[in-house]
Amino acid sequence: MTRVRTNKPSEQRREEFLDAAEQLFMQQGYDSTSVNDLLKAVGLSKGAFYHHFDSKQAVLEALTDRMLTSFAPHIQGLIDDPALPALEKWRALMSQSNRWKLEHKDALLLQARAMHQGSNLKLRLTLTEKTRRLAVPLYAQLLAQGAREGVFDIEQPEATAELLFALLAAQGERITEILLAPDSAPEPVEACCQLLAASQQALERTLAAPAGSLPLADPALIAAWFE
Repeated sequence: MTRVRTNKPSEQRREEFLDAAEQLFMQQGYDSTSVNDLLKAVGLSKGAFYHHFDSKQAVLEALTDRMLTSFAPHIQGLIDDPALPALEKWRALMSQSNRWKLEHKDALLLQARAMHQGSNLKLRLTLTEKTRRLAVPLYAQLLAQGAREGVFDIEQPEATAELLFALLAAQGERITEILLAPDSAPEPVEACCQLLAASQQALERTLAAPAGSLPLADPALIAAWFE
């Protein structure tokens, strides 16, 4: 029987490719999934694929963008909440971010493995920049509020937000390296916990915040990433 192809909006076709890619990447791995695999899963031609994406790498980038976009509104709503003091917002921000990451653990680890291939270095840098553009304004808003409340001793929230992002990005990169190669550290969970503790201390001293007021993650959460 001839398969009847329905005409769907372009954006819907694009989402079908992304949904199929997400499933295949999880099942087969990024390296083992070809463009032809995606075409078979969606039932469309190469022309349809290349109308939306110029490569499999572009699909991975779009999947990551989609994840960031789905999470961003929740964080913006938290930062905009007028009822919460800055330190409570920070704790809620870290709690929500950590919970969301753990809920998407498999997808994030798959993306991390793909991103850390040498051929994908440019893509990794591009996505880091996209994350920076998303995160820095939120950090700046939170830091400005903390300065007004007297819990942070800073004069330039925007510039300080850039430093905050750089610190957390470097910390995240090192933790990702340990997650992808746990044998690289004698005690991987402990190594990550020490890194988080050092980052928290550096952050609190940079902002002149009370000791222990800016937690990043608890040991139980870190251990869950290695299970």
